[in-house]
Amino acid sequence: MTKGQQAMVLAMIYPEPERGGRGNKSALGKGSDSEPFLFSKARLSDARSVLRHSRVLAESVVKGAVSLDDALAQVD
Repeated sequence: MTKGQQAMVLAMIYPEPERGGRGNKSALGKGSDSEPFLFSKARLSDARSVLRHSRVLAESVVKGAVSLDDALAQVD
C-alpha cells in the first residue's frame, strides 16, 4: 500500500481529528507494532478532506485507482 492509501484507510477509520486533552495520549500516532505511521499528519488531513468531499473518491484512493494527490486536486 502507498502512503496515500494508508492515510486514506486511517481517515476512513478515524474521520475526525482526535481532540487531545490534558494527559490524553493519541491512539493515531502509532502503528500496530508501536512504530509511527509512515505518512505525515498533513497526509491524513488531506485524506480526510477527500473523504469529506466524496466517499466514492476516497474508496478509489484505497483501491489504488486514483492517487491521494490526484483525488485532492479534484477536491480543490
